Amino acid sequence: MTAENGGGAVICQEMENKHLSFLITCDVVPVARLTADGEESQVQVREGGSVTFTCRVKANPTAYNVTWFHNVSR
Repeated sequence: MTAENGGGAVICQEMENKHLSFLITCDVVPVARLTADGEESQVQVREGGSVTFTCRVKANPTAYNVTWFHNVSR
């Protein structure tokens, strides 16, 4: 099992065709990938220009909420 497939059915079968099966779920730490206009590195934008940010998250269970912040200091 890998993080990519998130788990699956495991079946144990003996010679007389009797079997026992159970489901294994693999929890995966979220991995986020942020791009600006399709680029993962720096993008130059002129004043008044536009840029599109995209955040893709791989996680199990699925991440249903992504929160964006701008100019936040900690």
